[in-house]
Amino acid sequence: MIWNNSKLESLYYSKDEAWGSPCVVKITDDEILVEYYEDDGLCQFVGKNNGSGHFELRTSDSSGQATLHQFPNSHLLEGAWVFSGERGMWRIELA
Repeated sequence: MIWNNSKLESLYYSKDEAWGSPCVVKITDDEILVEYYEDDGLCQFVGKNNGSGHFELRTSDSSGQATLHQFPNSHLLEGAWVFSGERGMWRIELA
C-alpha cells in the first residue's frame, strides 16, 4: 500500500522545536519505506515488515535509525528516531 499524501510531525529531545513535512509511506508484505525532503534533499528510512505493526528502520547510509509502531486498522504510525546526531520522536498520519 502507498500513502502519497501523508503528514510527518517530528520533535527533537534536545530542542524546543518541532517540524512537519509531507511524506510518502510505502508498506508491502516485506518492507516499509518512509521518504520526505529535507534542506539537503530526499531522506529515506527503510525497514522490514514482519506483520506485527512494529518496524525498525534505517537510512540507506546507516546514519539514521528509527522505530515506528502501528495499531491494527490505524492510520497513525508513531515512534522514535536518531539521525545526524539528534534524537527525537515522530508521528505519521497516513493519507
